[in-house]
Amino acid sequence: MRIGLLAAGLLACAAAQAQGPREPENFDQAVGWMYQKVEAAEQLASGCAKRFPDISDEIEADRARWLAADARAIASAYARFNELLGGDLETLGKARAMIAEGVRKQFEAIDGNPGAEAFCSEWFETRANGDLRARHPRIYELLENERPGE
Repeated sequence: MRIGLLAAGLLACAAAQAQGPREPENFDQAVGWMYQKVEAAEQLASGCAKRFPDISDEIEADRARWLAADARAIASAYARFNELLGGDLETLGKARAMIAEGVRKQFEAIDGNPGAEAFCSEWFETRANGDLRARHPRIYELLENERPGE
């Protein structure tokens, strides 16, 4: 049952991303939202660094600042994600594949675009400057102050 909820939550997050931003309504949805953001950031950082090595240090510094600033919410999300996952590597693989496909589509849209380097730089800079927290305070409230079933 838990794995079904996790998979449904991740699929809902992926669908929501395709339709535009939508606020998670409960703790477990916030978990999926944050997991998706952090995992996508890892893949984006790698892809951006390969495409634009001159800004790879800047990207890594901004990514590290964001992860440090939001460490409490991220840790809460990963703890619950792993609890829900319960070691199911197949579901983990599916989740990562969905996220990778989203990142691939982002790169497909920006590759060859003169603004691609700026996209990469700004994507990490805005997170380092607290943009996600400012735009989605309810998600951070859920992840930092609530627990499943509350």
